[in-house]
Amino acid sequence: MWKLRNEIPGWWRQSLLVWLFVAGYCSGLPAQVIDPNQKIRDFSRIDLPFQYVNNLIVVDVVFNRTVPLRFIFDTGAEHTILTKREITDLLRLPYERVIRIRGADMSQDLFAYLVTGVHLEIEDRLNAANQAILVLDDDYFRFDELTGMQIHGILGADVFKHFVVRINYSRQVITLFRVAAFKPPR
Repeated sequence: MWKLRNEIPGWWRQSLLVWLFVAGYCSGLPAQVIDPNQKIRDFSRIDLPFQYVNNLIVVDVVFNRTVPLRFIFDTGAEHTILTKREITDLLRLPYERVIRIRGADMSQDLFAYLVTGVHLEIEDRLNAANQAILVLDDDYFRFDELTGMQIHGILGADVFKHFVVRINYSRQVITLFRVAAFKPPR
C-alpha cells in the first residue's frame, strides 16, 4: 500500500482531496432543469462516443452553445465542475456565490464559484439546459498533465440522472436509455 501511495504524485492526491471536499459541499446546490426529452427527435436511447485516455472517459461538450470543450465523464461526481475559470470569465457568466473549500493540507483555502443557467450539449445529441455548475478558482486537478490532452472539467451525474447509463469500453460509446424504454438484460 505504501508503495502505491508513493507512486501517486502529490498534486494528484491533493486534487483528489479537493474534489472530495467540493463534492461533499455541493449537496446543497439548487435543483436543475433537465428535460428527459432533451433533444430534437424522440428517442429511446442515445449513443455518445468518447475517448478513453489513461483510464478516464473523455467526452466532447459544447459549453453554453459557443465553446467546444472536453470533460471527463464521471457518474460518481454529483455535480459538473469546470476547472478552467477563464472560460466563464471570457463568456462573462455571473458567479452566484463563492464556495470556500479547505485544501488537502487543511491550512490552505481554495475557492470555487457557482454558475447557474449553463447549457451543455454533448455530441449534438443531448442537451442539458439550465445547469448549475461549479467553477474552480484555479485548476487544482491538472487533468491536462495526467492525460496529455486539454481537459476542461468533470461532467457529473447531474447531467445523466434521468437515464440508465451503459458504457461500452471496446466500442468507446456511452449509451443513454430512457428509463421507460430500458429493458435490462436477462
